[in-house]
Amino acid sequence: MKKTFFSAIALLLIVLAFSGLKKPEINSYEECVSAGYPVLETFPEQCRTPDGKSFTRQIEFCGVSSNSPCSSDSECIASGCSSEVCQSILDEPAITACIYKECYTPLNHECLCNENKCQWVLPE
Repeated sequence: MKKTFFSAIALLLIVLAFSGLKKPEINSYEECVSAGYPVLETFPEQCRTPDGKSFTRQIEFCGVSSNSPCSSDSECIASGCSSEVCQSILDEPAITACIYKECYTPLNHECLCNENKCQWVLPE
């Protein structure tokens, strides 16, 4: 009888201890990856939680704008080895090191004439 009583108490304590454990709430790509959830092989990468939430890795664009004078979008081009420079068609072609960086991928940025300067911009 004593053994059963102590076993029941031990089981009750274990249940109470584990009932208080909650999985941490995931609110970002980094938290999702840290929690060990799968990362999809997309660009940019995405992490999915079991409840269907999806988080995308944020990449800060690091292209270079020449700010060369222009009067229309057709006067601006992407140049450089990785097309990371937005410049005027009237400028000498940009010569850059052929080193790939993820942040060179424009992801929605466009090389346009913005306020009469060739610049990378995010279209509205």
